[in-house]
Amino acid sequence: MLGPRLFLLYTAEIFSVVAVHGANAHFYDDDGQLYVNCPVHSTENAISQLADCIRDVAAWMGANRLRLNPQKTQLIWLGSRQQLEKITTGDIHILSGQLHPEPSVRDLGVVIDS
Repeated sequence: MLGPRLFLLYTAEIFSVVAVHGANAHFYDDDGQLYVNCPVHSTENAISQLADCIRDVAAWMGANRLRLNPQKTQLIWLGSRQQLEKITTGDIHILSGQLHPEPSVRDLGVVIDS
């Protein structure tokens, strides 16, 4: 089908926007994930890095007639139980709202838990 291929060509530049921030991205159709990894003592830096990345992705999307849906945006911390217990950050301000880290999220029908 031509539709999915055209969408991929239309959005291919978004990976460059994400890479500028040292983040990674996975996309399937119109569903995407941004992620960063870090040691526990660097979570504040990772949050800042991710927030800047999301801001620039949202700006790129707006300039290209696309929209990031903040209501569908979720955040999850992944790691061992011992490492997760060391994370002291609470809600994270991203775009125009607050993200509360979730214990589990759904990704393409698969439930991922911390």
